[in-house]
Amino acid sequence: MTDQKKTYYHLVLDRSGSMSSCWAESLKALSKQYESIQSSQAKYPTQEFFYSYCFFNDQLEMSPKIQPIADNLSLPGHIFPSGLTALHDAVGGSVEFIKGKVGKEIKRNPNADVVMLIITDGEENASRNFSGTKVQKLIKKLEATEKWTFLFVGLDVDIQSVVKDYHLSKQSTAYFRKSMFSEEMQTISCMLGDLMESKQYDNKIKPKFS
Repeated sequence: MTDQKKTYYHLVLDRSGSMSSCWAESLKALSKQYESIQSSQAKYPTQEFFYSYCFFNDQLEMSPKIQPIADNLSLPGHIFPSGLTALHDAVGGSVEFIKGKVGKEIKRNPNADVVMLIITDGEENASRNFSGTKVQKLIKKLEATEKWTFLFVGLDVDIQSVVKDYHLSKQSTAYFRKSMFSEEMQTISCMLGDLMESKQYDNKIKPKFS
């Protein structure tokens, strides 16, 4: 019996003070994206798609659980932009969160994978638990399994300069405008839709920015 096809989508969203100018737009974009993924899930009922998040400044706020995409999205209403940017901790902490929740399933099931989308508008300045080098090694190790994909988006900032320690490929990074964030997020929705379609036919297409 073939294992169920599963994708765990984890969003890492910067909520430091500089995100104030686009926070309402960001939440609107996330809701629209979630609805888009729900539509894809309904189209491919033999696959399972799960969602979780990490909102971060100098602290991390993880989702209470990893939820099926079919469930209604409930974003924390008490989260507002403030503070500094602990980007390394957000990425490393998110990996630990996913491993702690579903790590065994990801290793056991050949049809299970993780897509982590990291969105930030500024450089690291507050991490205490992870360094850039440590995150770079972690990403490299996980990507080598071909079960983890990391996508980084810079909002009104050159993401390559922000994550220079990570040694990312150009296909893993993109630039979005804050003023067009909701529209730009459609790029991610299309990528995830393509991923779900590829898994329907047992293809292993990795999501990436062209």
